[in-house]
Amino acid sequence: MPDRDATALGPQVADRVRARLNALDPLTDLQEFLLDSARVLREETQAAACGLVRRFQGASFDLALLVPRDGEAAKRRVPLKREERHVRLSIPETPSPSFHNLLLQDLAADRGVRSRRVFHLTVEYRGTSVVDIELADPEPETALPELQNVLDEAAVIFKVAVLQERLRRERLEAGLLHAVGRELGRTLDLQDLLATILDLLRQVVHFDAAAIYVLGGANLNAVHQSLRGYEEDEKRALAIKLDEGLVGFAARTGEAVIVPDVASDPRYLKARPHTRSEMVVPLLSGGRVVGVFNLESDRPSTYTPHDLDLLVTFAGQAAAALERARLLEEEQEARRLEQEMSIARRIQQAFLPDPDAVVRGGTVSGTTIPSLEVSGDYYDLLERKDGRLAVALADVSGKGMPAALIMASLRAAFRLNAARLDDPGIVCAELNAFLEAWLRDTEFATGVVGFLDQENASFHYSNAGHNPPLLMHADGRYHWLETGGTILGAFPDQVYPTERMPLVAGDRLVLYTDGLTESHKGDDIEFGNDRFVTLVRSVLTQSPREIRDAIVAGVEAYAGSPLPDDLTLLVIGV
Repeated sequence: MPDRDATALGPQVADRVRARLNALDPLTDLQEFLLDSARVLREETQAAACGLVRRFQGASFDLALLVPRDGEAAKRRVPLKREERHVRLSIPETPSPSFHNLLLQDLAADRGVRSRRVFHLTVEYRGTSVVDIELADPEPETALPELQNVLDEAAVIFKVAVLQERLRRERLEAGLLHAVGRELGRTLDLQDLLATILDLLRQVVHFDAAAIYVLGGANLNAVHQSLRGYEEDEKRALAIKLDEGLVGFAARTGEAVIVPDVASDPRYLKARPHTRSEMVVPLLSGGRVVGVFNLESDRPSTYTPHDLDLLVTFAGQAAAALERARLLEEEQEARRLEQEMSIARRIQQAFLPDPDAVVRGGTVSGTTIPSLEVSGDYYDLLERKDGRLAVALADVSGKGMPAALIMASLRAAFRLNAARLDDPGIVCAELNAFLEAWLRDTEFATGVVGFLDQENASFHYSNAGHNPPLLMHADGRYHWLETGGTILGAFPDQVYPTERMPLVAGDRLVLYTDGLTESHKGDDIEFGNDRFVTLVRSVLTQSPREIRDAIVAGVEAYAGSPLPDDLTLLVIGV
């Protein structure tokens, strides 16, 4: 039979526990409230230790606290397995020789707590376990039934403490998200913004490794990225495989995903060996995926639907900030390119000769009309020491700045070789060798090089795969100057035959690029050679400048302005 004194003590212990628990403030910090509750139970039952494990429906972590008779309290917080989150784990109905909960076993071993009999109590609220309690060697044991009744009565206090903690966490998260939004609005440099986003993200959701990718193009290429917690070889693997794995899934589908155990998900791409669970959220702007968040944890089942909701909210703010930064970056890049192109245009114009040059024995008039700010077309005039006029007109593949840079190199090579060589075919061969040595496979140029000899009334030329110049005689007859070789810069060791054309007073020689004859309107019918010949014949008696202006006006009237391609003209009067 139980000792009568011990039996009488049971209600007294229960009353003291009730009074002290009711005196605690459940609206304070949850962990402090639970520690104070454990101290009350240990002290009033004179137990060797009181262990307490907080567990409530939907929680993602177990919080274990141990208050021993001697020494400091201990705590441990670990993630729950997925199947444990909504199911109350069974607890023994009879005493056991040691703590039942594994976390409490570890804490007891750390604190040197030895026990003979451990009793198990629980705090339930509406059938759901809120807190499990384990008392080691309590005195008197007869107080435990009364104590369980007290805990049943106090269940609402514990539940209020848990709910208050949840509300506090939600307020903290809301405030944090507001601060995040404010901070993101201050940062406009895209790469700095990515680093800021990851720094702030750690305050919202736990991770051991994280990455944010800004996507561009149909192939899911990361045009910008920032990473935390990855080794260099892991970063390279992620960059190579960005269109695969869970990140690729989110980028393709626009869907967020939580993976409690990456080893069991075939979509997981093993780039980081320590990862056990993962959460991936797309960054959406205007209904399209502009980036992806990837969070990885070294523990299984780390991420919850609540974490996902937080990250989705955070991702919305981050996507808006990224779009602002991206648009600003594009605007700055466009402004920079506009300035560069304007400078290049002025430099290119400085390279071109006087558009209405008066040369020995005649007049020359030229123009270049770029379809973009900078043209890949080129023409040049060089008066040689022997009195002949070296003439060049060329068309570089492509448009814009790359073509203009090739054109500038071509100009330098032409002037060097035209001044020292007497044969236009050899000049073309030298230009071909020069370009072929450094141009890429897809780059080339076409052109015409000629020497105008007014004293001997001839034009000695070679055509390097270019539109044939038009020689219109004073009597209306005309010739296409086609003699020559292949395009420049594509093939090594090329030979360029030449032809010498006789000239008479009143003849007009027109060199041009394909932007003239191939210009077309909406029906794709080109301006063509016939219209070109007819136009030149109609203004044949006019000056080279007037002929030039008439050709430009005729093409623009036919195809519209601006023209679809660069147009360069050089009209030589005899």
